[in-house]
Amino acid sequence: MRIPAPQLAAAVAELKALGRVEAETQNGEEVTQQHTDLLARLKNSRETEQRLQDVLRTRTGKVKDVLEVEQEIARVRGENRANGSRATNAGTSRKFRHD
Repeated sequence: MRIPAPQLAAAVAELKALGRVEAETQNGEEVTQQHTDLLARLKNSRETEQRLQDVLRTRTGKVKDVLEVEQEIARVRGENRANGSRATNAGTSRKFRHD
């Protein structure tokens, strides 16, 4: 179960109220480096998307070439969304396991 860190104490208390606790363990994971890496990837990916948009605006050519650039933009946007989501989640949640 993943619980945002600010809500961890309340969630643990609610879970304990459900019955008798026989054993309890909690694990936290340091995600600072992971979060930093994801933010760097997201920044680079956004810059790539901007350069591709510039190419699309300033270059003329075959329809095939334009379509290839548009496909690459779509791919990069997908990466941006995925990296943005992972960066947000990496910085705001903790794992809790109740045995």
